[in-house]
Amino acid sequence: RSADPQTFRELRTLAKAAHNPLERNELYIDLAAVEDEKLAAEVLALALTDEAPTNFAPLLVREVANVHPQLAWRFTLENLPKITRSLDALGRSTFVPRVASASNDPKMAVELAAYSQKNIPPDAQGEVQTALANIRNNADIQARRLPQINAWIVGKASGPSRAHR
Repeated sequence: RSADPQTFRELRTLAKAAHNPLERNELYIDLAAVEDEKLAAEVLALALTDEAPTNFAPLLVREVANVHPQLAWRFTLENLPKITRSLDALGRSTFVPRVASASNDPKMAVELAAYSQKNIPPDAQGEVQTALANIRNNADIQARRLPQINAWIVGKASGPSRAHR
């Protein structure tokens, strides 16, 4: 996750050279979890090349979305036919909501709802509803719960040290 550009390149070189498909796949998945947004964008770009297995593009995009949901969302909308070319109809209808579901941005919920109305059949909206609920929950945690947790941590951190002085 915290790879710098040099470490990222070394892991990518190992992935390209791996003879064992399981090892190669794991290395590419590890690359997709990188925190550096520029490096995550590289993973998205390589998902559309022959470097990674052809059917691996959706998985790489979803993995990037877990850390960089907005980046993966924009990339998905710009490249959807290329990303989903190996998916069946069900996989295509669930892919986009799964990319969005890690977001904590309420705007993403609005964008996903608009996208799904135009592009996902009514009988395949279950994954959309799940993703919308996840986004709203993530936004709630970000807006309300994290400040409460931070205040509690600060209170615990400063409380005992004063009592012992």
